[in-house]
Amino acid sequence: LLASLGTQAALAIENARLLETTQQGLKEVNALYRITQGLVASLDNEQLMKDVVHLLQQNFGYYQVQIFVIDNQSDELVMRYGSGKTGELLNEQRLPAGAGIVGHAVETGEPFFTNDVDKVVFYIPHPLLPDTRSELAVPIQVDNNVLGVLDVQHCLPNRFTEHDLQLVKTVARQLAVALQKAELYSDLQTSLQQEKAVRLQLIQSERLALVGRLLASVSHE
Repeated sequence: LLASLGTQAALAIENARLLETTQQGLKEVNALYRITQGLVASLDNEQLMKDVVHLLQQNFGYYQVQIFVIDNQSDELVMRYGSGKTGELLNEQRLPAGAGIVGHAVETGEPFFTNDVDKVVFYIPHPLLPDTRSELAVPIQVDNNVLGVLDVQHCLPNRFTEHDLQLVKTVARQLAVALQKAELYSDLQTSLQQEKAVRLQLIQSERLALVGRLLASVSHE
């Protein structure tokens, strides 16, 4: 009887574990779908980055999510968007090129994650993020050209797994394509505005020339 009950209990525990795993998987798929839909629909770079950090923190419970972009003039890393109130305080703060885990990800062009930041010699703690214990940084890049870094932190050690790495890499790839698309759209809009301005100038010049010819004709008469 006990053996039979033990078998039934084992099956029940296994089914509960499978149900929990399935529910977590559905939650992640739903979150990725929402992120992807947002990236596809929007052509606003600022809104894209803001939505990504918000959705990642909201759906996966990360301690901090932030996006750095590279300043092409100075090569510094500029924090453009971060999650929560801390992210607002960190907005536009800069890191020297190659500094910290984020800088390391830019220099190598490869993702980097640690489950114990205290063991990373180039880790730079921040006073506004005192509880960081694990960190995962993934380059945002197009055709090997690094545009920035998607950085995720957790307040627990041994938090990140290969699954988290794949998840953040997927989001970073989608974000890179979306940012490139938004930049191309912005460049196109700028070109159209310039072309419109030139066309208006030509029309104005033609009008002035016509008036000049008319005045010359009247003066002659």
